[in-house]
Amino acid sequence: MFGQKGSSEVDVRRAMTRIINQSFDLMNRVQGDGPVASEKRADSRSQRVMSAFVMPCSGKPFASGELIQTVLVVDVSSYGMSAVFLERVAVDDQFIFMFGPNDARQFFRGRCVRIEHIGLGAFRCGISLLEVLKNANYQAIIQYADALETSIDDALVSSP
Repeated sequence: MFGQKGSSEVDVRRAMTRIINQSFDLMNRVQGDGPVASEKRADSRSQRVMSAFVMPCSGKPFASGELIQTVLVVDVSSYGMSAVFLERVAVDDQFIFMFGPNDARQFFRGRCVRIEHIGLGAFRCGISLLEVLKNANYQAIIQYADALETSIDDALVSSP
């Protein structure tokens, strides 16, 4: 249909830009009276690292038997990202990703377009994000993430 082509891409770019803007606070990175010397927001994007939940779109578990894995997401942009997996996945495999700041988590469907072994059993995958998914379809996973955050917060408060 006319006008519909590319709407998923626009939605992905909009959602990723929102996550990028909310997860990078330039105002808190000050040195003296001004921002960190010669550091621009766009130059710092490649330094962003955040965790994400990943699930195979096929519904089959990973080789390890897990249905959900935690991966590190690096080199985030409005089109995609790199994700560090602790087991090999295949190019063209599709995954559901959940990441973002706690108050702005978002689900995406993405496809592995490149894979590189980075050592010690870890693989860096280039991920092209294909569409934004509705959070309402994944409430159990959101509750699981919230429970993890709560237990970590409790552990940090109770530790000496």
